[in-house]
Amino acid sequence: MDGAAVVRSIKSDEKLREVRIVGLLSPGQRGGDKVRIDGVAAYLAKPVRSCALREALVFAMMGEARPGVVYHEESDSELRALAGDPIRILLAEDNRTNQGVAVAVLHKMGFPLVDVVGNGADAVKALEDLRYDLVLMDIQMPVMDGFEAARRVRAPDSGTCNPKVPIIALTAHAMHGSREQCLQVGMNDHLTKPLKAKALRETLAKWLGQKVDGVCPAIAPPVRDVVVAPLTAEMTEIVFDRTALLDLLEGDEALLRGILSRFIGEIPEAIAELQDGLDRREFKQVACCAHGIKGAAANAGAEALRRTAAEVEAAGKVGDAAVVAALLPTLRQQFQRCHDAVLSALPGL
Repeated sequence: MDGAAVVRSIKSDEKLREVRIVGLLSPGQRGGDKVRIDGVAAYLAKPVRSCALREALVFAMMGEARPGVVYHEESDSELRALAGDPIRILLAEDNRTNQGVAVAVLHKMGFPLVDVVGNGADAVKALEDLRYDLVLMDIQMPVMDGFEAARRVRAPDSGTCNPKVPIIALTAHAMHGSREQCLQVGMNDHLTKPLKAKALRETLAKWLGQKVDGVCPAIAPPVRDVVVAPLTAEMTEIVFDRTALLDLLEGDEALLRGILSRFIGEIPEAIAELQDGLDRREFKQVACCAHGIKGAAANAGAEALRRTAAEVEAAGKVGDAAVVAALLPTLRQQFQRCHDAVLSALPGL
């Protein structure tokens, strides 16, 4: 006996005719006249989403005389998630501190399948090998930048498994016109760095077509915990903002310690590589190293270090050796201040 016969049988029984019926449609079916059956109060597409089920039950129990109400299928990614096939995200980001922060936050938001690549060429290759549901794409990367990677993914002859995959650009907060540039090359949206949990959650929900919840319980906003260093008599600048990173990690102290441990361990190596680039007059290397330090510092809440690294990056891009050389002592000093502030705030790190 198929569903239509069951409905007819129920409605023809004097004892059962008042029972409310919600019809279930197989994936791919729509709510046109061909699937509508007299006596069915509402329809749901399988797999059933909890909020749609709740709405359908409320509608059916209210006794509205409007048969044929249909809840269509949700997005492809949501159906796959509900069917037990987890969402797979690709993160294209060359900075290791930024990688660690982003992966940690995504895991906490309920996305365990996050693959990481360090440049645009590897991102394109990964998208050729696997079907991803969403890409977080840094703009400035070695080998191939995010713009070119997006162009190749969107090309008509693209060999990627999912050429329409949503691509979310990760841009430096000071990049003028970055959103317009991202859209022009086929990206869908953009997020500024350092990432903010609320913005990331909203963007994922928008492009994955599903509700994205953090796994941490709600916590009261902590007291602002920052260390500042005087720059002039009129101005101060943040050396280390523990709260900014802790907010992003939604209160997870263990993750905070792990990320900061990596951060203070990697920056000296990056500064040494920057010095080597300056010594050899390899200004592309200088700018690249400074860019990496800038991004890591932004995620770690080290605004003073981030600002100096940005100045070094700008000088490196134009090949100004004198300015880079003049800024290097300040860069080292800002890192040392940040290092000391981190160890003071997190003893035993």
